[in-house]
Amino acid sequence: MKCRQVTEELIFLFADNELGGELLVSYRRHVSDCPHCAAEERYARFFLGLVRQPTIRRPAPSGLRSKILAGFPHRRRDLL
Repeated sequence: MKCRQVTEELIFLFADNELGGELLVSYRRHVSDCPHCAAEERYARFFLGLVRQPTIRRPAPSGLRSKILAGFPHRRRDLL
């Protein structure tokens, strides 16, 4: 496998454990020898880790709904 074959999609498939067979073997071999592609893989894993983190839910400030709806020119009164 060459760098031009290592696409963003391929990296994310690997990071998601969705690669298999000869493609997986070829990808692992390439990334173990290519610092640039290895760095791209680390970034993909970092990004996926952030996306998958549970979020902290907090209540919206009072009055936020009214402020948002006030920005719509043709809002309906029953939405408030």
